[in-house]
Amino acid sequence: MRDYVIRVRERDTGAVKEVISASERKRRQDAVTFAMASVGLEGFKHSKEDEERAQRFITGEIDLAEYLGAAPSVDQLNK
Repeated sequence: MRDYVIRVRERDTGAVKEVISASERKRRQDAVTFAMASVGLEGFKHSKEDEERAQRFITGEIDLAEYLGAAPSVDQLNK
């Protein structure tokens, strides 16, 4: 997945940009894995879009604000 992102960015900008470091990617993977497990234990299921957005966060395509901003708020869920 990461190689694909680099190739697309290289094609679009003409240069390869380092998205995030390996240690940051690992930290994000661990955080997402923990969060998804926690949500799963509550009985909720993740949509394909949620999993794709999580992967984009892990690879550095989007930042935390973008990752969380796409999630529905508690008020939206209670309607």
